[in-house]
Amino acid sequence: MWEDSGYAYAKASWIIGKSFLGKKVSMLSNIHTLNELDRLIFPDGHRELPGRELLNDLEARIRERSKRQITSVVNSYTHTPKLLSCMLKENTGFNFYQELIDSLSQLENEDRQGAARLLADEISLGNCAWAIRLRSFYNKDEKEIKKYILDLKLLGNIHQRRASLAAEANASLDFSLDVREDWHGWRWEKFLNAQDGQQHWNADPRHFQNAASQYLYRLAFHSFHSSSMSVSAIYCFIKLKQYEEDLLTSVAEGFSLGMNSAGVFNLLEAAV
Repeated sequence: MWEDSGYAYAKASWIIGKSFLGKKVSMLSNIHTLNELDRLIFPDGHRELPGRELLNDLEARIRERSKRQITSVVNSYTHTPKLLSCMLKENTGFNFYQELIDSLSQLENEDRQGAARLLADEISLGNCAWAIRLRSFYNKDEKEIKKYILDLKLLGNIHQRRASLAAEANASLDFSLDVREDWHGWRWEKFLNAQDGQQHWNADPRHFQNAASQYLYRLAFHSFHSSSMSVSAIYCFIKLKQYEEDLLTSVAEGFSLGMNSAGVFNLLEAAV
């Protein structure tokens, strides 16, 4: 497994180095049209197509390239770890995450730690984002909200107690959406919008979601580099490529809607 992971990591590093992530995100701020974006992403394969047709075609090529690159790295393994083969499947909600959690138990501790932390934080933050959004935008009560929360359990190693990844979201249901002090000491408090002087505060679901996405991206980037030669590094590589795919398709959609470069660049905050 170590030799396979080493080869896979080298291949993944080469791909990440050419991806629109980290410092290379700034390259996207220098373009102004969908056609320019196409030429930047696919310098040798851009297409001269009209408006909406170009958007659909470009998004399809972005997704296909991401899938092809991910598959090429995963196929570096003689025997593909289940964690990675699961990531090649379509995300179908609870069953998808449960399968990922179950697959972690098949890995040695050094192979699973980085992926376990990233997965646990992603599920926990996703639950919290749903809870805040459903309360803020739809006035859902606790009973209704808990239908959307994934009550999954995951541990990083054999010495940890299996804790529910719904705990933080469930705790947040007791906090007032317009009283900042209620949230003091909550695990994910730092991702909430700050109190703005004397203005009345309300929890902002969009701010929380963006801050959480930014954190998960940075965690994946750090784990990819710090856990090289492990299955976790390749799991993080897949997450990074998925972030890039979402980023590029969001930028493409922004240009198609007539946004200027400054407006589109605001879409890049989660990946900077």
